[in-house]
Amino acid sequence: MNFKKLKVVAISSILLGLSNTAFSAEFWRTGTVIRILSDSKYYGGCMVNISSNIANGCPNNGWVSLDCSETFYQGQSKNNMAIVLTALATNKRLSLKVDNSKKHDGYCIARRVDIIK
Repeated sequence: MNFKKLKVVAISSILLGLSNTAFSAEFWRTGTVIRILSDSKYYGGCMVNISSNIANGCPNNGWVSLDCSETFYQGQSKNNMAIVLTALATNKRLSLKVDNSKKHDGYCIARRVDIIK
């Protein structure tokens, strides 16, 4: 009887652990810059389209908001945009830390942007 309880607890723990990673608020995506969008009214002011699909609770088309309106992350958007422009100009890859708990017009926010050598 104790073995049966232990087995149920172990299986439940594994399933709970898997569900947390599948729906985590922040995750990483890497790709090259395809397009950059600037808009005064929508998408948090600016977005980047990368060569990788985003998914994980976000539209799966490669678009991510950089939150240029600074609705969620104040004082960070200019740096993120500068990194995106540098990556585009130098043909380098980006790594984006995407937050799927915060969105502009349905698109997730990139909380952090890294340029990759």
